Amino acid sequence: MEEFKIKEEILGFIELSSTTGSAIKDEILKQIENFGLYLTNVRGQGYDGGSNMSGRYNGVQALILEKQPLAIYTHFSSHELNFYISKVCELPSIRNMIDTVGSVSVFLSLTAKRTNMLIATIENHESVLS
Repeated sequence: MEEFKIKEEILGFIELSSTTGSAIKDEILKQIENFGLYLTNVRGQGYDGGSNMSGRYNGVQALILEKQPLAIYTHFSSHELNFYISKVCELPSIRNMIDTVGSVSVFLSLTAKRTNMLIATIENHESVLS
């Protein structure tokens, strides 16, 4: 039996001109395609309880479920945390920092050589501080 791992990553921040379920769904599907991912591989959705996200007929979850019936919706119970993260991420400096950290992380993890160089640098730095 194949073993699968769930992996979550922030891929970026997108400014939306509309927050309707349909507009958000369209942007999600566009970004899935832009990142070379496949909707056929999506097996779940998690959003807060806002009607534009969780609405039975016109919410993002319902609209994506129409396109991918295996993308089962689960209410995101950490709404308060999500709210504060979204507010903090409105600050350009925070948003830019998160994007930069994500880009550096991807860059360093693309090859074993880069990863090993990072590990060696960290270990060397720790020994200097000790």
